[in-house]
Amino acid sequence: MIRPLKLRSGLALALVLSACSHGGPRVQSAPSLADLRRRAAGERPDSAAAVDAALAELVAPGGSLSAAAGLDAIGRSRPGDPRVRFAEGLVASQHGDFERALVAWCATVEAARSSADPMASSIAEAVVPKLVSLRGDVRDFATPFRQLVDAVATDPGRLGAAAATELIETAVRWAREAGDREAAARWTAASGCVTSWTVAGPFGPLPMLRFDEALDPDGSAPLQAAYDLGPGRGLQPTYPVRARGCAANLGRGITLTGVLYAATDFVLPREESVSIRVESPNLFSLLVDGVPVAGIDPRRSAVGAVAEARLRLGAGAHTLRIKVASTYHSPLVIATVTDLAGRAVATFAPARRSAAPVPPRVLPVPASPADDAFLPQREPRRLRPLRARGAGLLATAPDRGARAAALAHRRGGHARDAHRVGLRGAGRSLRTSGAVPRPGARRLRARGAG
Repeated sequence: MIRPLKLRSGLALALVLSACSHGGPRVQSAPSLADLRRRAAGERPDSAAAVDAALAELVAPGGSLSAAAGLDAIGRSRPGDPRVRFAEGLVASQHGDFERALVAWCATVEAARSSADPMASSIAEAVVPKLVSLRGDVRDFATPFRQLVDAVATDPGRLGAAAATELIETAVRWAREAGDREAAARWTAASGCVTSWTVAGPFGPLPMLRFDEALDPDGSAPLQAAYDLGPGRGLQPTYPVRARGCAANLGRGITLTGVLYAATDFVLPREESVSIRVESPNLFSLLVDGVPVAGIDPRRSAVGAVAEARLRLGAGAHTLRIKVASTYHSPLVIATVTDLAGRAVATFAPARRSAAPVPPRVLPVPASPADDAFLPQREPRRLRPLRARGAGLLATAPDRGARAAALAHRRGGHARDAHRVGLRGAGRSLRTSGAVPRPGARRLRARGAG
């Protein structure tokens, strides 16, 4: 991952989370550390203003690291504040106290389940890869992690789809690594991920060019039993692929590359607003009922590996297809379908149906802490302070200063983590509303080549 701001692991996020973090009117200009200090002067140590100033001291230019000593008292007075518990875990991990970091980060997610803080879901999502990275550094990682995942799988509360899916799908990978088949199966079902695909392709011979063509599986008709894959390939049948947990490699033992389609049908018991999240370190497009609703295209901009679409869909059957172009013969795909709270709501079936008669209605995707972390070409005015070294992380835009949070939760050691493969050290994500991309950062990689 290319990081434009050189800040040490995770502490940047504590500062982002500190800026005007606990309520009050939203402001349009970024406060300085001096502003935060003035607001905290004379306030109780557990007040919102004092907490904001204490967290900002940790990473703001001119701040004092001695503020970390006060986190214990703040944590005791605000045990359910996800910002404080996250910062507590960050400081503990920086000092090598991984046992305390584990407790603090589990408490972060638990607090976010019931928190009214608008940043709580983003904090929980950011902490997941840090949390799982501790599995080899503490005496008993399994017990608190299992309890946390089971609680979220039963009731995600206010976590939302992004954070709940991040935690549960990560837990599936951990359970498979630990050899716990029962937990892996239970959490796979709770995650709402696709476990069985019908694959067509690879259409060749040039994947990056053929991706832009309207190929036969792009339409709304049922998937055919076989397709003409192009020169030298001829008519080839579609074939089934089973996922390992939630992660599926789409190849079938031959080394041809090109454009592949991973297809499934799913059924909703009632009209529903759903979150469909797709991860792949490749160029891809997500089609629901024959309509492109999200995707990533690294040929045109710096993007990453995850796309999310939020859709309003009617009750009944729908088609889901992922069009993937890859120079690797067995590209990786992960897809989940949940409601907006993060609960599994779909029943999957083999890809045999036509598209639903009513097209999906695309809903807006909430801003992610990863959005605009790499300063898009058309830079919004509220992001310009981010260019001013670390001071810019004090920005308090209307989205509560979340714009650079990704610089924190991916800066730790998980580029070397066995859970992360594919785009090692470059695991940026993309969240889209319709076809409009916004670059950002997210997600723990699945095992297997991309």
